[in-house]
Amino acid sequence: MAERHDRPRELVVTALSRARFAEELGEAASARPRGIDLFLGGMLSVVDAMVGRPMREILDGLAVPAPVRAALTGEENPVGSVLRVVRAYEQGDWPQLEAARTVCPVGEQALNRAYLRSLEWAEATASV
Repeated sequence: MAERHDRPRELVVTALSRARFAEELGEAASARPRGIDLFLGGMLSVVDAMVGRPMREILDGLAVPAPVRAALTGEENPVGSVLRVVRAYEQGDWPQLEAARTVCPVGEQALNRAYLRSLEWAEATASV
């Protein structure tokens, strides 16, 4: 039973860490998307798992900026490029990470720092 209670919290931590990680990567990579779009994209990237509905269906009911909506539905754009880096790093998919970094260039040191900061922030925020 405890596992069911932990799962939503872990999804919240994942959403928060992805949001902050994407926002920081946008700054480190000098990406064109606005920080708020990157944060929102990261935050919403797990909403389908949270509510158990398809992403497109969820997005149809939300007022989401076009670049974020496009990224979350798999279209190529700058927000999606940052989110691909975030997911690949989070999953430890190093070949995918290197491929994603060709489109969204960010240094390894900046990537590591941003990831650690995002996890710390997400854990602290989720604990409040």
